[in-house]
Amino acid sequence: MIRRLRFRLTALLMGTCTLLLLLLFSLIFGLTRQRLMQEDREILERAAELPLRGPEEKGDPSRLPAVRVLVNEDGTILKRSGADYYFVSEEDLSRLIRLALSKKESFGSLERGKIHYLRRAAGEDARSGRKGREEEDAGEERGEEEENEEEEERLIVFSDFSASLRSLNALLRNCILIGLFALLFFFLLSFSFVQRAVRPVETAFESQRRFVSAASHELKTPLSVILSNAELLQRRIEEDSPSGEDSGKRKELRHFSENILSTSRQMRALTENLLELARMDGEDARLSGFETLDFSTLASEEALRFEVLFFESGRTLCSEIQEGIFVLGAPVRLRQVLDILLDNAKKYGSPGGEVRLRLGGRGKKLLLCVDSPGKELSPKDCEKIFRRFYRVDESRGSGGGYGLGLPIAEKIIEFHRGRIWAESGNGRNRFFVELPRSEK
Repeated sequence: MIRRLRFRLTALLMGTCTLLLLLLFSLIFGLTRQRLMQEDREILERAAELPLRGPEEKGDPSRLPAVRVLVNEDGTILKRSGADYYFVSEEDLSRLIRLALSKKESFGSLERGKIHYLRRAAGEDARSGRKGREEEDAGEERGEEEENEEEEERLIVFSDFSASLRSLNALLRNCILIGLFALLFFFLLSFSFVQRAVRPVETAFESQRRFVSAASHELKTPLSVILSNAELLQRRIEEDSPSGEDSGKRKELRHFSENILSTSRQMRALTENLLELARMDGEDARLSGFETLDFSTLASEEALRFEVLFFESGRTLCSEIQEGIFVLGAPVRLRQVLDILLDNAKKYGSPGGEVRLRLGGRGKKLLLCVDSPGKELSPKDCEKIFRRFYRVDESRGSGGGYGLGLPIAEKIIEFHRGRIWAESGNGRNRFFVELPRSEK
């Protein structure tokens, strides 16, 4: 229990730290990427506002890290500027132009994000020389043709984003490395913190366990004395056969002695269960006597033994047990689990109902199910029913239950690396046990 508490607290702290680091580094990386993208777009927009130079003019006074091209609809280059600053071959430039023209977005990336482009309709600044020549040739027909040609012209600006990508990749690597070291540091810090935080709980739990164990040991002796004296008293009453005037008095004494015996036996069962749970709660508690056993035979024997008890209580027990299912475990403890589940079905099942015991294989595991009719359990009750001293109906205490049987069964199944759970529906309650199977 304490080990599980440590694990859950450490997992909770580490999960919180991991989430915070992910949010922090994601924010840093996202803001940095957004800033670099914005800066690159501003460069593209500034370059798009500058006039294009003719093909015979060399150099680019703007010195912006961008290539500007004026193209028509089919991608033919009409003007170009910036090639002396940012060198691309004619073949690469033509391919980039075709890719940029095929995109729906006016701004985007090419070549896996290494190249950014900005595409827009050619403006007056970019075509001032050409528009001047058009106005000098005053022909109405020619003016319409040039206008159509202008509408098909596009200005495309390219920039190299590969250096920024390398910076982003380096930032990502640094964030991952820093995050790993930070997680290691937080793990050591969390482990130390959890050890100190759990220590008072561990001390209190150990004190409680020792108290329950000591109290159970101390109660066993007086209970044994009470049981012995009650049995002797009942035997003495039985030896003196009731006759005459005092027969009514002896009958009353017999009734009192039977009450003492019944209550004392219940108290003895309670103290034994408490003592058993206290032993199981110990840090060094481990079940001994593990062996490969035929669980099918074990379940069949228990079903046969309980058939008579169910019949006497006005119920029936039907079993469907698959043969040849083996498990590595303690026979006495696994038999105890079957006793607890079948006894609960007998105590709390509906009178006259049919209880079903099923055992079968499910891959590398076995599945045991005890299915009994009765008052349905809520989903919360299906979880809480394995807590100590928890009872769905307090009135069930008259049946001799103290809410310790299922917690003991759960402990035993945990030691066998299995799991136990409850389900309820359609007027029936089902308890399942799953255990790893073993070879014969």
